[in-house]
Amino acid sequence: MKLKDENKLPLLLLFRWRKVIFSATAAAALIAIIVTFPIFMPPTFKAESIIYPPASNSAKIIAEYDLRFGADKETDEHIQILKSSMVRDSIIKRFDLMKHYDIDVNEDNKLFKLNKLYDENIIVERTRYNSIAVVVFDENPALAAEICNAVIKTGDRVKTFILKQNLNEAVENMQQKINESVQELEMLSNEMRGVNNDINLDYNSLIKQKYAERIKAEIELRNYIAKYRNEKNNAILQILFDYEDKLSKFFLLKESYEHAIQSLNTKIADAYVITPAQTPDKKYSPKRTLIVLSTAIVAFVVCCSLILMLDKFYDLKQAYKEHVK
Repeated sequence: MKLKDENKLPLLLLFRWRKVIFSATAAAALIAIIVTFPIFMPPTFKAESIIYPPASNSAKIIAEYDLRFGADKETDEHIQILKSSMVRDSIIKRFDLMKHYDIDVNEDNKLFKLNKLYDENIIVERTRYNSIAVVVFDENPALAAEICNAVIKTGDRVKTFILKQNLNEAVENMQQKINESVQELEMLSNEMRGVNNDINLDYNSLIKQKYAERIKAEIELRNYIAKYRNEKNNAILQILFDYEDKLSKFFLLKESYEHAIQSLNTKIADAYVITPAQTPDKKYSPKRTLIVLSTAIVAFVVCCSLILMLDKFYDLKQAYKEHVK
């Protein structure tokens, strides 16, 4: 019975101070309501777009305009492009984010602040479905959607620029190798004519040859090899075998070159936009109801704890005084 009475003491104490507790809780909730007014805490809106990168594993796939969604490799590559400095700088310049984020251009750490706010408000991440989510937070709902869609389109342009640049370099390298291969074939052809005038392998227009001409050249070469194999002319056979090997490598190189040219002249597939960003009509934050409730609960708990602690402190103080006496 005594234990029950002791357990009731804290509740009786809190009940006695109920007006103070409820007043403090109400005051905290009122302050939270005022603080969350737009004038003090402007509302933030969230715009989001979901995309899938296209498959782009090779020049041949690009040329055939593959309509499959990209796998993990393409997803990771596209995320890196969307997070790249090329996309970032383009978005910052287009929307004048330095001014939009109220950053003083004369500050020493203006770029640090700008990049920090960019990373906080423009987020690119992989979803659990292996798609890519581009999320933009801003106080202006229309601007948030515009920036979100602009990030995706800028990423497509940057990807196209990078791939086209790589293809251009590849085409130039293959063009140089083709020219070197043609020169080597001509040198072997001249060497064979120096040994035997009956052999005529003068393919000066190898680069422009069609498939039928290629087959014709290969058949003619095999006929020469068969002839001199029967005659057991090893000197000429060695030159013919070298010529056959270089001719085979030349045609493989030419085929790769033609694929690269085709890819260079083909539009590279853009990202597949599953959900385009739309102007949000509801704020994302601050969540006023949650803030007010959380503040009221915290104020209530703190106030109750403080009263109990002060009462306990008072009891200890009284006990100490009695002990001293």
